[in-house]
Amino acid sequence: MVALVRVPPEGKLGPAMLKLPPTHRAFVCALMELGPDPNFARAALVAGYDHTDVKSKATRLAHDQDIQAAIQEETIRRIGSHLPMATAVMIDLLTAAETGAELRFKVANRLLALGGINPVIEQKITVTHTLTEEEKVKRIEQLAKQLNLDPKQLLGHNKVMDAEFVEVTSTLGLEDVL
Repeated sequence: MVALVRVPPEGKLGPAMLKLPPTHRAFVCALMELGPDPNFARAALVAGYDHTDVKSKATRLAHDQDIQAAIQEETIRRIGSHLPMATAVMIDLLTAAETGAELRFKVANRLLALGGINPVIEQKITVTHTLTEEEKVKRIEQLAKQLNLDPKQLLGHNKVMDAEFVEVTSTLGLEDVL
């Protein structure tokens, strides 16, 4: 089994890649080299795997958790080395006279965000609580108790009070009773 892809030396590999055997490392690197539309079977062949049942082997490899972790790790490693180039491209787009205003705006916002200057987003949220008079009184009483206040002082005398009364019946008109 001879790999047709270059695998970086162990000193440049992260822990996830180091955990893999050399054949699996070659598979991960082959996937990276094949670009945006990888074919798992083709990557396995480039990595040096035998043609026998290569599709099922490749599918198993691609879905292995350790290989997926190594793919993610290798992707981050490779992107990291190209960040200066990506930044230069963004700056070129921002300063080029032929760049349209919409793209310049997007690039400027992205550069600001990458530089730690994020736009301030303001939202206004209105919440409306509708309470009945009885619910309001109960809430005031509850808060008054929590604050060690007398609810009667806060509410005044709006409550119905128990009192004794005598019912007066008379055949006379009301003006005669008074």
